[in-house]
Amino acid sequence: KRCNLKFSAINLLTRPSLALLLRMKHEPISAPYLYVEGKFVGGYETVCTMFDSGLLNNIVQTNHLNQKRDSL
Repeated sequence: KRCNLKFSAINLLTRPSLALLLRMKHEPISAPYLYVEGKFVGGYETVCTMFDSGLLNNIVQTNHLNQKRDSL
């Protein structure tokens, strides 16, 4: 939300099989998990660190600009 982009959320508490699959595939330390354009970015702690450093904003803005360019 703080990057002012649209996003979707999935409640893994109501989808335990999906939660298990994600944990097996990526083994993030903490939920929530962030994916950008279908690519795993990280768990909560990683995403917070990336946000604080500005790296997360770079990732989402780059993907946002790519989406705009691809839609032209």
